[in-house]
Amino acid sequence: MKPRICHISTAHSPDDIRIFKKECNSLAEAGYDVHLIAPPKTEVKSEHISVHYLSKDRLRFNRMWSGVNEVVQLVDTIKPSVVHLHDPELLRIVSKFKSRGIKVVYDAHEDLPQQVSTKSYIPRFLRPVVGVSVNSYMKRQLKKCSAIVAATPHIASQLSGIGPIVHTVCNYPIINQTPDVNRPWNRTVCYIGSITESRGIIQMLDSISYMDDVEFDLVGPFGSNSLEERCRQHPNWEKVRFHGPLYGTEASNIMKGASIGLVLLQPFPSYEKALPVKMFEYMNHSLPVLASDFDLWSSILKNANAGVCVDSSSPVEIGRFVNRLLSDQEELERMGMAGSAAVMETYNWKSEVNALLKLYQDLNLAR
Repeated sequence: MKPRICHISTAHSPDDIRIFKKECNSLAEAGYDVHLIAPPKTEVKSEHISVHYLSKDRLRFNRMWSGVNEVVQLVDTIKPSVVHLHDPELLRIVSKFKSRGIKVVYDAHEDLPQQVSTKSYIPRFLRPVVGVSVNSYMKRQLKKCSAIVAATPHIASQLSGIGPIVHTVCNYPIINQTPDVNRPWNRTVCYIGSITESRGIIQMLDSISYMDDVEFDLVGPFGSNSLEERCRQHPNWEKVRFHGPLYGTEASNIMKGASIGLVLLQPFPSYEKALPVKMFEYMNHSLPVLASDFDLWSSILKNANAGVCVDSSSPVEIGRFVNRLLSDQEELERMGMAGSAAVMETYNWKSEVNALLKLYQDLNLAR
């Protein structure tokens, strides 16, 4: 048996795809003794991963303080050789782990200082100051870590030079789809993911006014009750099929029943260099993509011939391109097959897992 590893999150669900299904499973398959500490949002069962649930606490502030104290207590019980942290609030207890002789890996899922600009719970006038403070604090704490994992090359470039070696492990999908040659190619578009203003929900609803007889499947949780109420009062809401959060086969069936997948994040700096997991999941399902016209995304979709990029802030342009794509079934089929091929060849978890395993090998953990 290889050394004991404990992945920790106070924010993500225990069945989080990156944490549980990709990283924890891959490490367990490689022979590591893998444990996971996470909130009790869902119950997961695994023969190879030991899951430890935190006490239930829905308040963000309480989670950030009482949750991390509970984490330390659980880690003292588990006694791992390394902890793999997935939330920035856990950085404040890095020294506690180091004092116990435990190596610390921090997994940067997003460019946090830039993401501050999209956080609705932070007053807009405070966001620049908070962003600078967060950046300074993170760098101080990350210097204490043994290694850093970055979910994109951009995040890796932002964190390189701090001290620990930065390993890029992109959040590409697990290949579990064969190319869908029997798609109905109806007049249906879909969006699957967190529903927030920064991710373009208002522009998507507005764009329905410029689409010709199109059905819109909307899947995911709303970022706030007030936003959900605002959307339900939108004049185009009656044309939306809202499913709420769906996962696994249910989400897959929505993608299989659509002709275009939408990824229309708004032009915030934190998004422009991101690698949207949902875009690759659409491609994995042979679903053509209509995405924001960020340089990185445009390059990926153009090279793969898997979709089209538009001005995500323009409902008129979104509607116009939906109509254009839906008018050419042969082009949709070509894009769908090309996207699936690109995921099979390049944009998949199998291509990333070796970087994760190399990180743990380089830590030289005692058995």
